[in-house]
Amino acid sequence: MQKLFLSIKQRLLQRKSASTLQYESGNRFFTATDKANALSVYFSSVFNPLGSSCPLVTTKTYSTCPVPLISYCDVLKQLKSVKGSLSATSDGIPSIFYKKLADHLYQPLTHIFNISLITGEVPALWKRAMVTPIPKTTCGSHLTDFRPISILPTSCKIMEKLVTKAILEWTDKVKCIPEEQYGFIPGCSTATQLIQCSHDWVNSLTRGDCVEIIYFDLSKAFDTVDHLSLISVLESIGIRGTFLSWFESYLGSREFSVRFQGQTSGRKPCTSGVPQGSALSPLLFNIYTMDLPSVLKTDPCVKVAAYADDIKIYAAYSPNERIGVQEKLKLAVQEMLNWAKKWGIKINISKSQILKLGETTTETNTNTDYGIPLGVREKVRDLGIIVDSFLRYSPHIEAIACNATRIMYSVLRNVHTSETTILLRLYKALHYRFLRLYLIKITSYGGPFSLIGYHMMKDLLQMPLPDTYEDRLWITKILNHMSYDEAFQRRHDIPFRPYKKDRTANIHCNWVYLVEWELFNGEFIHTWEIEDQLIHLPELDVYKEKYVQEEERSRVFTRYHWTSSEDEEDEQMNVTNTTTTAEQ
Repeated sequence: MQKLFLSIKQRLLQRKSASTLQYESGNRFFTATDKANALSVYFSSVFNPLGSSCPLVTTKTYSTCPVPLISYCDVLKQLKSVKGSLSATSDGIPSIFYKKLADHLYQPLTHIFNISLITGEVPALWKRAMVTPIPKTTCGSHLTDFRPISILPTSCKIMEKLVTKAILEWTDKVKCIPEEQYGFIPGCSTATQLIQCSHDWVNSLTRGDCVEIIYFDLSKAFDTVDHLSLISVLESIGIRGTFLSWFESYLGSREFSVRFQGQTSGRKPCTSGVPQGSALSPLLFNIYTMDLPSVLKTDPCVKVAAYADDIKIYAAYSPNERIGVQEKLKLAVQEMLNWAKKWGIKINISKSQILKLGETTTETNTNTDYGIPLGVREKVRDLGIIVDSFLRYSPHIEAIACNATRIMYSVLRNVHTSETTILLRLYKALHYRFLRLYLIKITSYGGPFSLIGYHMMKDLLQMPLPDTYEDRLWITKILNHMSYDEAFQRRHDIPFRPYKKDRTANIHCNWVYLVEWELFNGEFIHTWEIEDQLIHLPELDVYKEKYVQEEERSRVFTRYHWTSSEDEEDEQMNVTNTTTTAEQ
């Protein structure tokens, strides 16, 4: 089956390259060398020129960060975790070389890394990247149809991960990265940000308020970071001396080449931006933009949520407070424009948008003057999740279903067999992949006890599910990740909607939990109607053990079945008799 999937993957990923590439100016490129050079010129056009007028931070309010000392164990661990790829990087050494010879390379590499940090210099070879253009469409015919994927030397990537670990420990110590930033921070993810925002929005809608959300689209934000400004920001948080010199060497004099259709272009300089494909880049961007949330908070009612370069602001208001709150949002939008202009970052106005929750149709269609043309949308894509103006996730689930159907059609079309077993296994594998990987993210917002969770489960039923009970077992893994523990703890904060029998019966599963909601605040009782093999799931054990131990029940739950209190008394009596006999 694995070979079959690899064969299908190769067929699906085969992209026909256009015979010519065209630029917006009308120029056409025919040979592979001309195409590679044209792509390198196009990719380098996004950089800001040297000597831009971005500000320098002179305030130094933090102590000095010590230069990290890299140990043998850290390097050996990183070497063994390298993916064994045969693709050559810009230094000509594939990553499998480092993985296979990790026991022989970790000591000399450790010395090289420490010498680089002590002297404040980065080898020039490590600052050269090989860029592979990836077409955004099936057949890219324009230069704008390609996006760059940068491949860095493996040794440099290992050192970047170790330096990133040291910088993360320092930023966590000095608390310089704001709480509103969820991107690439340990313990944070897109799910944690979406959960927090959804929690705020649901609470506001429950009170009868409206919520207005403004999404900003930053254009090529990582590629337009000014190097001098970034160095000054690093110095302001305590990175000084040779450690700061190391960052100056790391960011300066960087080059890249484009490899396309077997040909390599000439080198082009990277005059701005953080290196693409580097483990350090997201952290450096977070440090570069660490003052943005405080700038956008023009009023306590305005809240900010950021995931790297995905920025959104929102505010809740009652119908009487609408004009006043929108004026405060307008001020925040102007502050965003001023900040972006000051730090050399461009905002894509055409892709920036507004989502209004809880308003009537007339109010939703009313455009607010924010100084820039921001379009009001009925649904937006928020960190990969499609959300509509009613805070429903039906559009997202429908998009997943359509995508799953489209890919399933492509896969089955490329399988030339009449074997029912193979086709059925492919069908099940694709169902599990999409529902496991894509729906698990949105089910984190709340358990099936919440109003949002109910709508998710209702929308989930629209997808084509297997008919037999054995084929439904995979969906229990989704339900087991729906955070029952968190839902119980947040029952007073999130507006729960009681389940009724007719609603749970719609799921048509033998393992549905029937909940007695009248006893929710006192005794939380489940009637388990699941097969014996599902009771062994660790997720269920953790949940059941916690709440069974907290409440005194008339029945005692064992690992595999419920026993009555009379059975428990009989068991205790038998133990007492056995002990007495042994003493005699």
